[in-house]
Amino acid sequence: MLTKHKLEQKLNTHPLIIPRLQTLKLATEINPKFHNPHILGGFLRNIALDMEPNDCDVAFQGYQLNQPGITEAVRSAEQKLCIEPYPEWEFENIMATGLSGDFFENTVGKHSNHTDFLTGLMMGVDGKLFISDDKTLTDIENRIYDFRFHGIEIWANHRGKGRSYSSCIVGDLTRGLYLCASLNLTPSSIATFLFGYYDKFFGDLDLNDQEARKSYWFKKTKYDKKYQLILDRFHIKSLTTSTDPKTGM
Repeated sequence: MLTKHKLEQKLNTHPLIIPRLQTLKLATEINPKFHNPHILGGFLRNIALDMEPNDCDVAFQGYQLNQPGITEAVRSAEQKLCIEPYPEWEFENIMATGLSGDFFENTVGKHSNHTDFLTGLMMGVDGKLFISDDKTLTDIENRIYDFRFHGIEIWANHRGKGRSYSSCIVGDLTRGLYLCASLNLTPSSIATFLFGYYDKFFGDLDLNDQEARKSYWFKKTKYDKKYQLILDRFHIKSLTTSTDPKTGM
């Protein structure tokens, strides 16, 4: 059975995580206003699932939205440590965008915007792992994709910038389809049920919203025909993998 301790050990010894933690630790010394950074979500999820991560999201406690000087401190730290610059850092002052005044609750707790349980992970520069709850461990161990509906509500009511609940649901269904296909995940029974109604939900959106969902899908799948398999599985026509306009293929 996967435990928090076992997962923490695995992550702390991974060759992609070690230099990221070293970089963040030094970056906080270079820029003390880059306070309490934690690697968050998908980077840890992919490594936990023995998959290559695409980018590294970092939540920190800062003093303003879009806080300046963060990227510069991280790049300086990489240079001082003679570490090859990591190309895909993403930083968020979670105290400026979160729903509460509690760092943990905003990132992986009850106020977090995670819409599945697999991403309910964060790790500080000391290597200490935090998880949302035991379901995160269960879903990682069994490679299950399941919706965390409280996170969808956070998007719809707090972070969605006016997006409807339906728009948020379709956005997360689209993301879920991509993750299931790219990470070889098994959708839960509720995810399977909702995937089966994708075209119905999609059809209720306005044209701009529909185009935004399709744009996200093609950006993530890069028009790779292998993603047509999951669309066929759930009889989805709205996202049928088309030709890349740049290559004609």
